[in-house]
Amino acid sequence: MTQVIFEKKTPRGIFKVFIDKPVNDVFFEVEQVHGKTILMNESDKKADGIIIDNSTILTPLAIKTADCIPLLVIGQRGHGLLHAGWRGVQLQIHTQNEVAKLKPTYFLIGPHICADCFQVTEEFYDHFPQSKELFSQKNDKITFDLAKQIEKDLQKSFPKAKIEKANLCTFCNSNFNSYRRDKTSLRNWNIYFPSQG
Repeated sequence: MTQVIFEKKTPRGIFKVFIDKPVNDVFFEVEQVHGKTILMNESDKKADGIIIDNSTILTPLAIKTADCIPLLVIGQRGHGLLHAGWRGVQLQIHTQNEVAKLKPTYFLIGPHICADCFQVTEEFYDHFPQSKELFSQKNDKITFDLAKQIEKDLQKSFPKAKIEKANLCTFCNSNFNSYRRDKTSLRNWNIYFPSQG
């Protein structure tokens, strides 16, 4: 049995993070490309998000991460799971029309690299010019708070939705796979198991 390293009950299901791919579960997944493409009611294609509307069977959704943010969205019209790396966040994957169509009521920002560990170069300022307050600099080290950027964007686009955050850093916590820490090819399997109602 694959080890569960994080679990969170949500308004309409359970979000779990596994150390590797669960062998017995059936789920929708995508071939992630660090972009903003979101698939609706389909799987096994190049994209960074999957959305299932209420007319579709309650199949679990899976996104793989190794420091990027797994973002769960639950709405009145369905649910989805997004892979939000900095490129996807810059491209606003989390506020795309596909997400808005769900009429979001709840977001969960899953375990990811924390702001203190997400070191960037000075050129990174150009990617988020409207978010200077989310950068920190200590000596020669510049860091960026990617989760806060997502929160800021979600609050602007979906002001009535509840936003929760798993305060676990994939870089600091050795239970998680972290590309920045180990250059690993292993991935954390973030899976949302929806329930009726």
